[in-house]
Amino acid sequence: MIGRSRWVEFNNNYKWDYDATQITSEWFGWLHYKTDKLPCEDCAKRALHGCCSAHAWLQPFTENLTSTEEAYYPYSTTRPHIRVWDGNYF
Repeated sequence: MIGRSRWVEFNNNYKWDYDATQITSEWFGWLHYKTDKLPCEDCAKRALHGCCSAHAWLQPFTENLTSTEEAYYPYSTTRPHIRVWDGNYF
Protein backbone atom coordinates (compact mmCIF):
# COMPACT_ATOMS: atom_id res chain seq x y z
CA MET A 1 0.00 0.00 0.00
CA ILE A 2 1.73 3.17 -1.18
CA GLY A 3 1.76 6.06 1.22
CA ARG A 4 1.63 3.90 4.33
CA SER A 5 5.02 2.20 4.23
CA ARG A 6 7.15 5.10 5.54
CA TRP A 7 6.54 6.95 8.79
CA VAL A 8 8.28 8.83 11.57
CA GLU A 9 8.86 7.54 15.06
CA PHE A 10 9.42 10.61 17.21
CA ASN A 11 11.59 10.61 20.30
CA ASN A 12 9.79 9.61 23.50
CA ASN A 13 10.86 12.91 25.09
CA TYR A 14 8.31 14.71 22.88
CA LYS A 15 5.35 12.51 23.91
CA TRP A 16 2.46 14.17 22.02
CA ASP A 17 4.23 17.52 21.61
CA TYR A 18 5.79 16.92 18.19
CA ASP A 19 5.73 18.93 14.98
CA ALA A 20 6.36 18.10 11.32
CA THR A 21 9.13 20.74 11.20
CA GLN A 22 11.25 18.51 13.43
CA ILE A 23 11.98 16.36 10.36
CA THR A 24 15.07 17.55 8.48
CA SER A 25 14.96 18.09 4.72
CA GLU A 26 17.06 14.99 3.98
CA TRP A 27 14.55 12.71 5.71
CA PHE A 28 11.60 14.67 4.28
CA GLY A 29 12.69 13.64 0.77
CA TRP A 30 12.83 9.97 1.69
CA LEU A 31 9.58 10.11 3.64
CA HIS A 32 7.66 11.60 0.68
CA TYR A 33 9.13 9.19 -1.92
CA LYS A 34 11.35 11.78 -3.62
CA THR A 35 14.21 9.30 -3.27
CA ASP A 36 14.63 5.70 -2.21
CA LYS A 37 18.09 6.24 -0.74
CA LEU A 38 18.34 6.93 2.96
CA PRO A 39 20.27 10.12 3.75
CA CYS A 40 22.94 8.11 5.57
CA GLU A 41 23.39 5.84 2.51
CA ASP A 42 23.47 8.53 -0.20
CA CYS A 43 27.12 9.01 -1.18
CA ALA A 44 26.51 12.32 -2.96
CA LYS A 45 24.87 13.86 0.10
CA ARG A 46 27.56 12.55 2.42
CA ALA A 47 30.26 14.06 0.19
CA LEU A 48 28.37 17.36 0.07
CA HIS A 49 28.01 17.49 3.86
CA GLY A 50 31.71 16.73 4.22
CA CYS A 51 32.60 19.87 2.25
CA CYS A 52 32.54 22.80 4.66
CA SER A 53 31.87 25.47 2.02
CA ALA A 54 28.93 23.65 0.41
CA HIS A 55 26.40 24.72 3.04
CA ALA A 56 28.14 27.78 4.45
CA TRP A 57 25.22 30.00 3.41
CA LEU A 58 22.57 27.87 5.16
CA GLN A 59 21.40 28.55 8.69
CA PRO A 60 21.43 25.64 11.11
CA PHE A 61 18.24 23.56 11.15
CA THR A 62 15.65 24.58 13.74
CA GLU A 63 12.14 23.36 14.26
CA ASN A 64 9.09 25.62 14.17
CA LEU A 65 9.14 27.77 17.32
CA THR A 66 5.61 29.17 17.01
CA SER A 67 3.74 29.35 20.34
CA THR A 68 6.91 28.83 22.35
CA GLU A 69 8.96 31.26 24.40
CA GLU A 70 11.57 31.40 21.60
CA ALA A 71 9.03 32.52 18.97
CA TYR A 72 9.76 35.67 16.97
CA TYR A 73 7.55 38.64 17.84
CA PRO A 74 8.21 41.69 15.64
CA TYR A 75 8.21 45.17 17.11
CA SER A 76 5.24 47.14 15.80
CA THR A 77 6.19 50.47 14.19
CA THR A 78 2.63 51.51 13.34
CA ARG A 79 0.29 53.46 15.58
CA PRO A 80 -2.69 51.58 16.91
CA HIS A 81 -5.75 52.08 14.69
CA ILE A 82 -8.30 51.37 17.41
CA ARG A 83 -8.77 53.90 20.21
CA VAL A 84 -11.04 54.04 23.22
CA TRP A 85 -14.19 56.05 22.48
CA ASP A 86 -14.31 59.25 24.53
CA GLY A 87 -17.87 60.29 23.56
CA ASN A 88 -16.88 63.07 21.13
CA TYR A 89 -17.48 62.58 17.43
CA PHE A 90 -14.95 65.18 16.24
